[in-house]
Amino acid sequence: MNTLIIALKILKQNFTQPANLIILVIVPLVLIQLLGTALSGVFSASNNIAEISLAYQVVDKGPIGEAFEHYLKIATKNSSDSIDNRDEGLKQLEQAQYQAFVVMDEKAEKIDLYFNNAGGISAGIIESLIRAFVNDYDFKMALNMKDSEQAEIPIEFNENYFIDKTLNRTVQADSMDHMAILMLSMFVLFGAFLVSYTIETEKANLTINRIYSAPVKKESIFLGIYIGNFVSQLAMVLCLFLLSNFLLGIYFGENILKVLLILLSEVFLSVSIGMALAMLIKDTKALKALLNVLILSFVFFAGGYGPLPEVPFFQTAKLFSPMTWVKEGLFEVIFNGSSEKVMPAILICFGFGLLLMGLSFIVTSRRKEI
Repeated sequence: MNTLIIALKILKQNFTQPANLIILVIVPLVLIQLLGTALSGVFSASNNIAEISLAYQVVDKGPIGEAFEHYLKIATKNSSDSIDNRDEGLKQLEQAQYQAFVVMDEKAEKIDLYFNNAGGISAGIIESLIRAFVNDYDFKMALNMKDSEQAEIPIEFNENYFIDKTLNRTVQADSMDHMAILMLSMFVLFGAFLVSYTIETEKANLTINRIYSAPVKKESIFLGIYIGNFVSQLAMVLCLFLLSNFLLGIYFGENILKVLLILLSEVFLSVSIGMALAMLIKDTKALKALLNVLILSFVFFAGGYGPLPEVPFFQTAKLFSPMTWVKEGLFEVIFNGSSEKVMPAILICFGFGLLLMGLSFIVTSRRKEI
Protein backbone atom coordinates (compact mmCIF):
# COMPACT_ATOMS: atom_id res chain seq x y z
CA MET A 1 0.00 0.00 0.00
CA ASN A 2 2.83 2.40 0.88
CA THR A 3 4.51 1.60 -2.45
CA LEU A 4 1.34 2.51 -4.34
CA ILE A 5 0.89 5.78 -2.43
CA ILE A 6 4.48 6.84 -3.17
CA ALA A 7 4.14 5.80 -6.84
CA LEU A 8 0.93 7.84 -7.24
CA LYS A 9 2.62 10.85 -5.63
CA ILE A 10 5.55 10.64 -8.06
CA LEU A 11 3.15 10.15 -10.97
CA LYS A 12 1.13 13.22 -10.00
CA GLN A 13 4.28 15.27 -9.48
CA ASN A 14 5.70 14.39 -12.90
CA PHE A 15 2.50 15.25 -14.76
CA THR A 16 1.92 18.54 -12.96
CA GLN A 17 5.28 19.86 -14.18
CA PRO A 18 4.75 21.45 -17.63
CA ALA A 19 8.50 21.28 -18.34
CA ASN A 20 8.38 17.46 -18.36
CA LEU A 21 5.69 17.34 -21.05
CA ILE A 22 7.42 20.04 -23.09
CA ILE A 23 10.84 18.34 -23.06
CA LEU A 24 9.71 14.73 -23.55
CA VAL A 25 6.67 15.22 -25.82
CA ILE A 26 6.46 18.65 -27.47
CA VAL A 27 10.16 19.13 -28.31
CA PRO A 28 10.48 15.73 -30.10
CA LEU A 29 7.33 16.47 -32.14
CA VAL A 30 8.71 19.83 -33.24
CA LEU A 31 12.10 18.30 -34.12
CA ILE A 32 10.46 15.51 -36.10
CA GLN A 33 8.50 18.06 -38.13
CA LEU A 34 11.44 20.42 -38.71
CA LEU A 35 14.16 17.86 -39.44
CA GLY A 36 11.80 15.61 -41.38
CA THR A 37 10.84 18.50 -43.66
CA ALA A 38 14.43 19.66 -44.05
CA LEU A 39 15.63 16.18 -45.09
CA SER A 40 12.63 15.29 -47.24
CA GLY A 41 14.56 15.76 -50.49
CA VAL A 42 17.33 13.42 -49.42
CA PHE A 43 15.04 10.56 -48.46
CA SER A 44 12.60 10.94 -51.33
CA ALA A 45 15.46 10.72 -53.80
CA SER A 46 16.91 7.66 -52.12
CA ASN A 47 13.60 5.84 -52.10
CA ASN A 48 13.06 6.15 -55.83
CA ILE A 49 13.60 2.68 -57.29
CA ALA A 50 14.37 4.09 -60.73
CA GLU A 51 17.44 5.81 -59.29
CA ILE A 52 18.98 2.62 -57.89
CA SER A 53 22.09 1.84 -59.96
CA LEU A 54 23.17 -1.77 -59.67
CA ALA A 55 25.78 -3.82 -61.53
CA TYR A 56 25.98 -7.60 -61.35
CA GLN A 57 28.04 -10.54 -62.56
CA VAL A 58 26.88 -14.14 -62.80
CA VAL A 59 29.75 -16.65 -62.72
CA ASP A 60 29.22 -20.15 -64.20
CA LYS A 61 25.70 -19.24 -65.23
CA GLY A 62 23.16 -22.05 -65.05
CA PRO A 63 19.41 -22.18 -64.34
CA ILE A 64 19.81 -20.40 -61.00
CA GLY A 65 22.02 -17.72 -62.54
CA GLU A 66 19.48 -17.12 -65.31
CA ALA A 67 16.70 -16.86 -62.74
CA PHE A 68 18.79 -14.45 -60.66
CA GLU A 69 19.52 -12.26 -63.69
CA HIS A 70 15.86 -12.25 -64.69
CA TYR A 71 14.85 -11.41 -61.12
CA LEU A 72 17.21 -8.40 -60.90
CA LYS A 73 15.87 -7.00 -64.15
CA ILE A 74 12.31 -7.20 -62.83
CA ALA A 75 13.03 -6.00 -59.30
CA THR A 76 15.14 -2.99 -60.32
CA LYS A 77 12.92 -2.09 -63.27
CA ASN A 78 15.76 -2.71 -65.73
CA SER A 79 18.14 -0.33 -63.92
CA SER A 80 20.73 -3.10 -63.36
CA ASP A 81 23.64 -3.77 -65.73
CA SER A 82 25.52 -6.98 -66.38
CA ILE A 83 29.33 -6.87 -66.12
CA ASP A 84 31.51 -9.80 -67.18
CA ASN A 85 34.60 -8.99 -65.11
CA ARG A 86 34.69 -8.66 -61.31
CA ASP A 87 37.64 -6.26 -61.29
CA GLU A 88 35.91 -4.01 -63.80
CA GLY A 89 32.75 -4.03 -61.71
CA LEU A 90 34.62 -3.09 -58.53
CA LYS A 91 36.47 -0.35 -60.39
CA GLN A 92 33.22 1.18 -61.64
CA LEU A 93 31.80 0.86 -58.13
CA GLU A 94 34.73 2.82 -56.70
CA GLN A 95 34.16 5.49 -59.34
CA ALA A 96 30.54 5.78 -58.07
CA GLN A 97 29.07 4.70 -61.40
CA TYR A 98 26.98 2.22 -59.43
CA GLN A 99 25.67 2.09 -55.86
CA ALA A 100 26.23 -1.65 -55.56
CA PHE A 101 27.88 -4.55 -57.33
CA VAL A 102 26.58 -8.11 -56.96
CA VAL A 103 28.56 -11.21 -57.89
CA MET A 104 26.68 -14.51 -57.99
CA ASP A 105 28.80 -17.65 -58.30
CA GLU A 106 26.36 -20.45 -59.05
CA LYS A 107 28.96 -23.22 -58.85
CA ALA A 108 30.32 -21.98 -55.49
CA GLU A 109 26.73 -21.31 -54.32
CA LYS A 110 27.44 -17.84 -52.95
CA ILE A 111 26.51 -14.22 -53.57
CA ASP A 112 28.94 -11.38 -52.88
CA LEU A 113 27.49 -7.91 -52.40
CA TYR A 114 29.62 -4.74 -52.55
CA PHE A 115 28.56 -1.16 -51.81
CA ASN A 116 30.23 2.19 -52.29
CA ASN A 117 30.15 4.96 -49.66
CA ALA A 118 27.26 6.70 -51.41
CA GLY A 119 24.92 3.73 -51.06
CA GLY A 120 22.71 5.43 -48.46
CA ILE A 121 19.15 4.17 -48.06
CA SER A 122 19.39 2.43 -51.43
CA ALA A 123 21.98 0.04 -49.98
CA GLY A 124 19.35 -1.33 -47.60
CA ILE A 125 16.86 -1.74 -50.45
CA ILE A 126 19.38 -3.60 -52.59
CA GLU A 127 20.31 -5.88 -49.71
CA SER A 128 16.60 -6.61 -49.20
CA LEU A 129 16.32 -7.56 -52.88
CA ILE A 130 19.13 -10.09 -52.58
CA ARG A 131 17.75 -11.51 -49.34
CA ALA A 132 14.32 -11.89 -50.95
CA PHE A 133 15.83 -13.90 -53.81
CA VAL A 134 17.81 -16.15 -51.46
CA ASN A 135 14.85 -16.72 -49.14
CA ASP A 136 12.50 -17.59 -52.00
CA TYR A 137 15.08 -19.88 -53.58
CA ASP A 138 15.69 -21.70 -50.28
CA PHE A 139 11.94 -22.10 -49.76
CA LYS A 140 11.30 -23.56 -53.22
CA MET A 141 14.37 -25.76 -52.96
CA ALA A 142 13.02 -27.22 -49.71
CA LEU A 143 9.65 -27.97 -51.35
CA ASN A 144 11.32 -29.79 -54.24
CA MET A 145 13.54 -31.83 -51.93
CA LYS A 146 10.41 -33.11 -50.21
CA ASP A 147 8.97 -34.29 -53.50
CA SER A 148 12.07 -35.93 -54.92
CA GLU A 149 15.75 -36.07 -54.14
CA GLN A 150 16.47 -35.82 -57.88
CA ALA A 151 14.26 -32.80 -58.44
CA GLU A 152 15.66 -30.05 -60.63
CA ILE A 153 16.38 -26.68 -59.03
CA PRO A 154 13.42 -24.36 -59.70
CA ILE A 155 14.10 -21.30 -61.84
CA GLU A 156 10.64 -19.66 -62.01
CA PHE A 157 9.92 -16.78 -59.63
CA ASN A 158 6.75 -14.84 -59.00
CA GLU A 159 7.43 -11.31 -60.27
CA ASN A 160 4.66 -9.70 -58.22
CA TYR A 161 5.88 -11.37 -55.02
CA PHE A 162 9.31 -9.79 -55.20
CA ILE A 163 8.20 -6.35 -56.30
CA ASP A 164 5.45 -6.16 -53.69
CA LYS A 165 7.51 -7.46 -50.80
CA THR A 166 10.77 -5.61 -51.37
CA LEU A 167 9.93 -2.41 -53.21
CA ASN A 168 6.34 -1.30 -53.48
CA ARG A 169 5.26 -1.25 -49.86
CA THR A 170 1.92 0.40 -49.15
CA VAL A 171 3.76 3.04 -47.10
CA GLN A 172 7.28 4.05 -48.12
CA ALA A 173 9.70 5.17 -45.42
CA ASP A 174 10.32 8.89 -45.82
CA SER A 175 12.41 11.40 -43.90
CA MET A 176 9.61 12.06 -41.41
CA ASP A 177 9.36 8.36 -40.54
CA HIS A 178 13.11 8.06 -40.05
CA MET A 179 13.35 11.17 -37.90
CA ALA A 180 10.37 10.06 -35.79
CA ILE A 181 12.00 6.74 -34.93
CA LEU A 182 15.33 8.42 -34.21
CA MET A 183 13.77 11.12 -31.99
CA LEU A 184 11.53 8.64 -30.22
CA SER A 185 14.37 6.29 -29.28
CA MET A 186 16.62 9.23 -28.34
CA PHE A 187 14.16 11.10 -26.10
CA VAL A 188 13.21 7.92 -24.25
CA LEU A 189 16.78 7.89 -22.93
CA PHE A 190 16.48 11.53 -21.94
CA GLY A 191 13.77 10.36 -19.55
CA ALA A 192 16.63 9.49 -17.18
CA PHE A 193 16.78 13.22 -16.40
CA LEU A 194 13.16 13.03 -15.26
CA VAL A 195 14.07 10.40 -12.67
CA SER A 196 17.00 12.38 -11.30
CA TYR A 197 14.87 15.55 -11.24
CA THR A 198 12.17 13.75 -9.26
CA ILE A 199 14.62 12.64 -6.60
CA GLU A 200 16.23 16.09 -6.41
CA THR A 201 12.79 17.67 -5.98
CA GLU A 202 11.98 15.28 -3.13
CA LYS A 203 15.27 16.18 -1.47
CA ALA A 204 14.72 19.92 -1.89
CA ASN A 205 11.20 19.73 -0.44
CA LEU A 206 12.44 17.50 2.40
CA THR A 207 9.64 15.09 1.49
CA ILE A 208 12.00 12.15 1.25
CA ASN A 209 13.25 12.79 4.77
CA ARG A 210 9.72 12.68 6.18
CA ILE A 211 9.07 9.42 4.32
CA TYR A 212 12.26 7.91 5.74
CA SER A 213 11.20 9.00 9.25
CA ALA A 214 7.87 7.23 8.86
CA PRO A 215 7.50 3.50 9.53
CA VAL A 216 7.92 2.64 5.85
CA LYS A 217 10.34 0.03 4.55
CA LYS A 218 13.12 1.19 2.26
CA GLU A 219 12.03 -1.39 -0.29
CA SER A 220 8.60 0.27 -0.48
CA ILE A 221 10.14 3.71 -0.93
CA PHE A 222 12.49 2.46 -3.65
CA LEU A 223 9.77 0.60 -5.57
CA GLY A 224 7.33 3.50 -5.21
CA ILE A 225 9.81 5.95 -6.75
CA TYR A 226 10.75 3.42 -9.43
CA ILE A 227 7.19 2.51 -10.42
CA GLY A 228 6.01 6.12 -10.37
CA ASN A 229 8.77 7.23 -12.70
CA PHE A 230 8.38 4.20 -14.96
CA VAL A 231 4.62 4.66 -15.41
CA SER A 232 4.85 8.43 -15.93
CA GLN A 233 7.68 8.11 -18.47
CA LEU A 234 5.92 5.27 -20.28
CA ALA A 235 2.75 7.39 -20.49
CA MET A 236 4.72 10.27 -22.03
CA VAL A 237 6.34 7.94 -24.57
CA LEU A 238 2.94 6.54 -25.53
CA CYS A 239 1.65 10.10 -25.85
CA LEU A 240 4.55 10.95 -28.17
CA PHE A 241 3.96 7.72 -30.10
CA LEU A 242 0.25 8.43 -30.63
CA LEU A 243 0.73 12.10 -31.49
CA SER A 244 3.44 11.18 -34.00
CA ASN A 245 1.14 8.64 -35.58
CA PHE A 246 -2.12 10.60 -35.71
CA LEU A 247 -0.88 14.19 -35.83
CA LEU A 248 2.17 13.82 -38.11
CA GLY A 249 1.10 10.63 -39.88
CA ILE A 250 4.25 8.70 -38.94
CA TYR A 251 4.29 5.09 -40.10
CA PHE A 252 5.11 2.57 -37.36
CA GLY A 253 4.60 -0.57 -39.39
CA GLU A 254 2.16 -3.41 -38.92
CA ASN A 255 3.79 -4.97 -35.83
CA ILE A 256 2.77 -2.25 -33.38
CA LEU A 257 3.00 -4.60 -30.39
CA LYS A 258 6.67 -5.37 -31.08
CA VAL A 259 7.44 -1.67 -31.54
CA LEU A 260 5.82 -0.91 -28.18
CA LEU A 261 7.69 -3.75 -26.48
CA ILE A 262 11.01 -2.31 -27.66
CA LEU A 263 10.02 1.15 -26.40
CA LEU A 264 8.84 -0.30 -23.08
CA SER A 265 12.19 -2.02 -22.56
CA GLU A 266 14.02 1.22 -23.38
CA VAL A 267 11.86 3.12 -20.86
CA PHE A 268 12.82 0.54 -18.23
CA LEU A 269 16.50 1.07 -19.06
CA SER A 270 16.12 4.85 -18.96
CA VAL A 271 14.51 4.79 -15.51
CA SER A 272 17.19 2.39 -14.28
CA ILE A 273 19.98 4.69 -15.52
CA GLY A 274 18.40 7.69 -13.82
CA MET A 275 17.82 5.85 -10.54
CA ALA A 276 21.28 4.29 -10.40
CA LEU A 277 23.15 7.52 -11.07
CA ALA A 278 20.90 9.51 -8.72
CA MET A 279 21.65 7.00 -5.95
CA LEU A 280 25.40 6.95 -6.60
CA ILE A 281 26.01 10.67 -7.15
CA LYS A 282 24.81 13.18 -4.58
CA ASP A 283 26.13 16.31 -6.29
CA THR A 284 23.39 17.66 -8.59
CA LYS A 285 25.69 19.36 -11.10
CA ALA A 286 27.92 16.30 -11.41
CA LEU A 287 24.85 14.10 -11.87
CA LYS A 288 23.45 16.24 -14.71
CA ALA A 289 26.86 16.44 -16.38
CA LEU A 290 27.34 12.68 -16.27
CA LEU A 291 23.82 12.03 -17.60
CA ASN A 292 24.46 14.44 -20.47
CA VAL A 293 27.75 12.80 -21.41
CA LEU A 294 26.38 9.26 -21.09
CA ILE A 295 23.16 9.75 -23.04
CA LEU A 296 24.72 11.90 -25.77
CA SER A 297 27.45 9.26 -26.15
CA PHE A 298 24.78 6.58 -26.57
CA VAL A 299 23.11 8.68 -29.26
CA PHE A 300 26.39 9.48 -31.03
CA PHE A 301 27.62 5.88 -31.19
CA ALA A 302 24.20 4.75 -32.38
CA GLY A 303 24.59 7.01 -35.41
CA GLY A 304 22.04 9.51 -34.12
CA TYR A 305 24.02 12.49 -35.40
CA GLY A 306 25.07 10.88 -38.67
CA PRO A 307 26.73 7.72 -40.01
CA LEU A 308 29.79 6.57 -38.08
CA PRO A 309 33.18 6.22 -39.82
CA GLU A 310 33.95 2.70 -41.03
CA VAL A 311 36.81 2.19 -38.56
CA PRO A 312 37.09 -0.61 -35.98
CA PHE A 313 36.87 1.68 -32.93
CA PHE A 314 33.53 3.24 -33.88
CA GLN A 315 32.06 -0.01 -35.19
CA THR A 316 32.94 -1.73 -31.89
CA ALA A 317 31.87 1.18 -29.69
CA LYS A 318 28.40 1.33 -31.22
CA LEU A 319 27.70 -2.20 -29.98
CA PHE A 320 27.93 -0.89 -26.41
CA SER A 321 25.24 1.72 -27.02
CA PRO A 322 21.74 0.44 -26.12
CA MET A 323 20.27 2.92 -28.58
CA THR A 324 22.07 1.11 -31.43
CA TRP A 325 20.09 -2.04 -30.72
CA VAL A 326 16.85 -0.14 -30.11
CA LYS A 327 17.17 1.87 -33.32
CA GLU A 328 18.07 -1.17 -35.43
CA GLY A 329 15.26 -3.19 -33.88
CA LEU A 330 12.71 -0.46 -34.62
CA PHE A 331 13.88 0.11 -38.19
CA GLU A 332 13.94 -3.62 -38.89
CA VAL A 333 10.47 -4.38 -37.55
CA ILE A 334 8.83 -1.23 -38.96
CA PHE A 335 10.28 -1.02 -42.47
CA ASN A 336 11.30 -4.61 -43.18
CA GLY A 337 8.63 -6.39 -41.14
CA SER A 338 11.37 -8.54 -39.60
CA SER A 339 11.53 -9.56 -35.93
CA GLU A 340 15.17 -10.65 -36.14
CA LYS A 341 16.51 -7.70 -34.11
CA VAL A 342 13.53 -7.19 -31.82
CA MET A 343 14.48 -9.70 -29.14
CA PRO A 344 18.17 -8.62 -28.92
CA ALA A 345 17.04 -5.01 -28.38
CA ILE A 346 14.57 -6.01 -25.66
CA LEU A 347 17.00 -8.35 -23.88
CA ILE A 348 19.83 -5.80 -23.89
CA CYS A 349 17.61 -3.04 -22.49
CA PHE A 350 16.04 -5.24 -19.83
CA GLY A 351 19.38 -6.85 -19.02
CA PHE A 352 21.21 -3.58 -18.42
CA GLY A 353 18.10 -2.16 -16.75
CA LEU A 354 17.88 -4.99 -14.23
CA LEU A 355 21.61 -4.71 -13.51
CA LEU A 356 21.33 -0.98 -12.78
CA MET A 357 18.11 -1.48 -10.85
CA GLY A 358 19.83 -4.02 -8.60
CA LEU A 359 22.77 -1.66 -8.09
CA SER A 360 20.55 1.27 -7.12
CA PHE A 361 18.51 -0.96 -4.78
CA ILE A 362 21.66 -2.14 -2.98
CA VAL A 363 22.86 1.45 -2.55
CA THR A 364 19.44 2.56 -1.26
CA SER A 365 19.15 -0.29 1.25
CA ARG A 366 22.54 0.56 2.77
CA ARG A 367 21.88 4.27 3.19
CA LYS A 368 19.95 5.96 5.94
CA GLU A 369 18.66 8.50 3.42
CA ILE A 370 18.58 9.01 -0.29
